[in-house]
Amino acid sequence: MNYDEFYDLIPKSFYNKLKGDYERGQIQIRESWEQTRWSTAMLINIQLPKGKQIKAESLIRFPWDKKVNKEHKVYSKNEVLESIKKAWPDRAQILK
Repeated sequence: MNYDEFYDLIPKSFYNKLKGDYERGQIQIRESWEQTRWSTAMLINIQLPKGKQIKAESLIRFPWDKKVNKEHKVYSKNEVLESIKKAWPDRAQILK
């Protein structure tokens, strides 16, 4: 990004560019580590018998290998209305 492009951006656009550049760098680092893990596992498996070969994921685990199994509660319309009424009792008549 040159000098003129920088000053033509609004703060949100600049932040989006900055965030995108950071994420691109993180993806490149992640791919590099994935390739290293895979090639190391293949080199180890060359020397092991068929039944004892290892998987690349068992060689080393990275933070991004974790599976996130978060279950989100689905609220009904009445539950949402009740929580709003508790938070703002003076505006309860608007929700009827």
